[in-house]
Parts: sequence; C-alpha cells; structure tokens
Amino acid sequence: ARDTDDGIFWIDYGLSRYVVENLYLAWRPDKLFPNSTLVHAKWDNSNSPVKDRFFLTKNPQYKLSIRSMDQSTAEKKNSYKKTPIWLLLSRHITDVKDFEDNSVYLALMVFKNGRRIYGKTLSKPIIDGIRINSPHYLVKLTVIDCSEYSIVITQYENRGKSSYTLTAY
Repeated sequence: ARDTDDGIFWIDYGLSRYVVENLYLAWRPDKLFPNSTLVHAKWDNSNSPVKDRFFLTKNPQYKLSIRSMDQSTAEKKNSYKKTPIWLLLSRHITDVKDFEDNSVYLALMVFKNGRRIYGKTLSKPIIDGIRINSPHYLVKLTVIDCSEYSIVITQYENRGKSSYTLTAY
C-alpha cells in the first residue's frame, strides 16, 4: 500500500470530524425493504411565502395509506401497528452552482389522518423535521395508531424551484 497510490486511505474517526464536512453512505434499500413507492416532482415555490412557518397550503403534500392486503378485516386493523416506514426526500441537483451555494433547506413534516394541511396552527405535526441543506433527508415514521398520514415537504427560505424524489420504504 505504501508503494501504490490508488486513492484509498485510512483516517481516524476523531480526525475525520475535523477534516470531512459531509459524509454520504451508499445503501441498498431494495435489499432491506421489499415494499416501496416513489414520486418524482418539481416544486415551483416562487409564489409561496419566503418562510412556511404557518401556512402550508402551497407546499407539496402527499397522502400515505398503510394497508394490509392479505388478512381478514379484523386482523387488518392491528397489522400495520408498529410498522416502521422510512421516508426519503432527495433533492435533484442539476447545476454545480446549486451544489456550491447549497442554500436550499428542505425537510419533511408528517401529520396524522391523511388530510390536506393548511397550517401548523390548525394541525399539529407528529414529525416536524429540521430544515437542512443536505440533498437527502431521511425520516423514520413508526406507525402506531393511524393508517393514514399527510406528508408535507417544507422549506426554511424560499429559493424558487426545486426538483425532488420522495420515496416511502
């Protein structure tokens, strides 16, 4: 290894905290999760408020329904309880300048009942994600007593248009 420079090196974890700004790990969700669904979309939030702290009417919203297909009706009610659902929001970066600026702060909010959400003051989220400027945002939702949820993409400051993929595992 000393005689060959192949670009592979080892670094102590303690030192890496001072040297490495971002760390992305490759994972194989198709091997971990047999069921998934995804949507690709574009959010043109140029007419939305700069901050969506109170009004979420123009934010992208999705209804997540959890159903059991192969059990009797009585068993279906309890079959989805304590089911872990992973929600992955991936922002599409199509311009190097966008990646250099890294000024788009997105997150996910999750509400019970699967209805349209108009504002945080009217409905309290069970998950109110911290807005971060990473291209990937992962949330674990543990289903306990509800089979329908509203998933809302939220922002810190309006930056115009954003393309994204939302995947539920």
